[in-house]
Amino acid sequence: MLTIREYARPKTMDEAMALLKSNKKSQVLGGGMLMLKLGDKTIDLGVDLVDLGLDYIKPIENAVEIGAMATFHEIETDPYLKDCFSGMWSDAMKHIVGVQFRNLATLGATAYSKYAFSDPNTALLALDAELVMYGDRRMAFDEFLAKRKRRFDILEKIVIKNPETTKAAFDSIRRSKGDFAVLNAAASVCEGKYRISVGIRPRVAKLATGAMDYLNENGLTPETAKTAAKMAADELDFGTNLRASGEYRKAVTPALVERVLLKLL
Repeated sequence: MLTIREYARPKTMDEAMALLKSNKKSQVLGGGMLMLKLGDKTIDLGVDLVDLGLDYIKPIENAVEIGAMATFHEIETDPYLKDCFSGMWSDAMKHIVGVQFRNLATLGATAYSKYAFSDPNTALLALDAELVMYGDRRMAFDEFLAKRKRRFDILEKIVIKNPETTKAAFDSIRRSKGDFAVLNAAASVCEGKYRISVGIRPRVAKLATGAMDYLNENGLTPETAKTAAKMAADELDFGTNLRASGEYRKAVTPALVERVLLKLL
């Protein structure tokens, strides 16, 4: 059972950080608390970011900023994002549970929490996204996934560069419609530079750097896509959980990665 002893809705980022630091058992409440509700936890002070105006999707010069409180459904249906990244964001969001869930879940919550079952995190990794924390502290998403989180930190926004010149693709394998994915993959190319990410291994999403180097050297064709996809499966590690075995995930990775790469042609 989730217990929140005290609840606060700060009006500024400075106030939110002060509240977070005021209690060792405080926690930011985000993403509709969808995952928090499933656990058995007591929070002395819950800091809700709902009044900070972080639910925006804003094009800037050569980039797009997505506020930490922007919901999955807002990102899925945003007219600007539909015209960027080859429409990948709609593909990455539309199969996640149902619209009611996507109206509550936020991009900031899934990114900051490093959820291993996340579809958006695999997309963010393929797009070389940057996280902007309180105080304008910036960190590449792949670097963030590899490091331990700081005790007192608040994610303000996610920045993705070159939205109008980046081609991207996302796909996943699910046991049934609306279920969490068994495996997912994303790929992107901008100015001849390729990125490939695979998620729900069932660990956090990870780049297939060897396969990326191969494509950056040889270019993308149907033949190199098949080779790179096999390389991605060979270089990444896979584990077993209730949804699928590690052997199954490794076996289907080449087909899934090849599928997203061919969408870039």
